Amino acid sequence: MDSEVDPDSPSAPGSDPPTYPVVALGGTFDHLHAGHKILLSMAAWIADEKLIVGVTGMCRADDEEETHSPEPMFRRHASDEKGQ
Repeated sequence: MDSEVDPDSPSAPGSDPPTYPVVALGGTFDHLHAGHKILLSMAAWIADEKLIVGVTGMCRADDEEETHSPEPMFRRHASDEKGQ
């Protein structure tokens, strides 16, 4: 078995990932945290032309009795601009 890695392979260490013309993702992005920022940064890195980000206003929990209401959109946008 040959363990040598092809340097042109997308999975080779230090190589750039494959890119796509359009990348789309979505979520509430409530309480924007480091994980969200990594997700958005990686999506922007692999998008050649367009990045579409859907932001939901309400999300239902697995238990239909529970509903989580994220912070209002203007608050999420304001905290993002402050870099929080």
